[in-house]
Amino acid sequence: MTRGKNATPTTQAKRGQIAMWMLTKFAMIFFIIALSMVLLSLSDAEKGGLCRTQAARIGEGVRGAITQVVNSPVEDERKVYSLESVLSTGKADFERYSLMFTHHAYGDGKHEIRVTLSSQSTDCVYERAAPFKAYEQDENNGFRLFLQGATYNPENHSILLEPSKPGDRSRYAVIVKCREKSYPYHQYLFLEDCRKDDPNECLSLNSGLPLACCGWEEPGGCDAASADAGDTT
Repeated sequence: MTRGKNATPTTQAKRGQIAMWMLTKFAMIFFIIALSMVLLSLSDAEKGGLCRTQAARIGEGVRGAITQVVNSPVEDERKVYSLESVLSTGKADFERYSLMFTHHAYGDGKHEIRVTLSSQSTDCVYERAAPFKAYEQDENNGFRLFLQGATYNPENHSILLEPSKPGDRSRYAVIVKCREKSYPYHQYLFLEDCRKDDPNECLSLNSGLPLACCGWEEPGGCDAASADAGDTT
């Protein structure tokens, strides 16, 4: 009887130790799961922030190049902006994206080229405008704008650049401006979606419409060459 009575507290103590051990294990598992969720959330936030930074850098770079060419005192100028194939969101994570140039004309006479960067992630976007003076506002100092590329959409006056498209991807955004060499000295602005490997094969002052519009050719050559070339103004 004595041995049976002495065994009861020992058994209860062991059961208590087992219960405490199980509670400790469950607490550790819960803590690990909670910590993992916090770290995963922070990682997603960090990736989203990095992607937005990359989108803003590319979008602002393209918009800045357009603005620089438009406002430059040089009459004939060409700038080539190399497009990265993807947006980096981490050491081994990437995001596909596209760029759209859209000509907006407002009722008050203002004109702008809206630069829109879109990606698979709704948070990783960019949109800002580069204002410019159009020909209809000022025949002497305004621009006739041409958007050139395979994806030109005449309905909304836009072109879609596809830097992440497999194979035939957009490699360069080319900005060219020029002025006629004879009266009435009109100005022209060209934005091209260039998919050539060599930027020297993209639109230049000595090729295509810039040559026809602003070269030392007879007047009227530009109108004939630009009949179906994405004139948005």
